[in-house]
Amino acid sequence: MKITICDSENASREILISYIHQFSRTYAMVVSILEYASGEALLHAVKDNFSPTEFDLLFLEIHLTGMNGIMTAQELRDIGYEGALVIISTSPSYALEGYQVYADGYLIKPVEYEQFEKVMLHVCKRRKGDFKSISLSEGRVQYRILYKDICYIEAQGRYMIIHTMDAVIRYRINMCDLASILCEEPNFLRCHRGYLVNMNYIDFAEPEYLLMKNQERVPIHIKESRKIRQKIADYLFHSV
Repeated sequence: MKITICDSENASREILISYIHQFSRTYAMVVSILEYASGEALLHAVKDNFSPTEFDLLFLEIHLTGMNGIMTAQELRDIGYEGALVIISTSPSYALEGYQVYADGYLIKPVEYEQFEKVMLHVCKRRKGDFKSISLSEGRVQYRILYKDICYIEAQGRYMIIHTMDAVIRYRINMCDLASILCEEPNFLRCHRGYLVNMNYIDFAEPEYLLMKNQERVPIHIKESRKIRQKIADYLFHSV
C-alpha cells in the first residue's frame, strides 16, 4: 500500500509513520510512505512529479498551514485522486466536511493506535479490491504486485514480462496460468495469445493494436479484433 501523510506538525507525522509500520508488521502488509508538511507541497508534487493515482491512502490534517485540508482534498479529487482519504483533526466538528470530500475515516488528535487500527481495517475492508495482488518469487527475490498496477503482460518464451507504469518484471510462469488468475477480474483481457492487458490503461484501440497509457503498443488478435474492441468499449463505457 502506498500511503501519503500531509500534516504540518512533524511530531504528528512521526506518530502516524510509527503506527503504519506497526500495522504493516501485524497484518503482513508491504507499505511505502510519503510525507508533506502542507497542502501546497502535496499538490505541487502530484501535479509535477507523479499522478494522483500513485498512492492508495492519504492521511490529511484539517488545520494545515496555508491551504487547509478540505481545500486540498477537494483539489485532489478534482484532478483525479480516487484513493482512500482519512481526515485528521483536533476536533470532531469537521466530520461533515470530511463527507463532502468522500473521506473514508476520521481521526482525532492525539491519535491513539487503537483508533488508528480501526480506521485502517475499515479502509482495507472497504477498498479490498484496490489491494488485490499477485505474489511471485524468483530464487530469493519476491515480488508482490497489485493488480491495479499491472499495465499489460507479454509472453517471451517461458517467461512473462509484467509491465507496470514504472517497472518491468520478468517471471517464469505459464500465460494460461496467469490469465486464469487475472481474467477473473473484469478489467483484464487476453487480447492476443501472448498478451494480457489491464483495460484501465488503454488509451486507444486500433484494429491491429492497443495504445496503452505509457504509449506502448500491444497487438490484438487480428481475427478477433472486432470482438476484442467491443469488449473494451463495453468495459470502459460501464466503468464511466
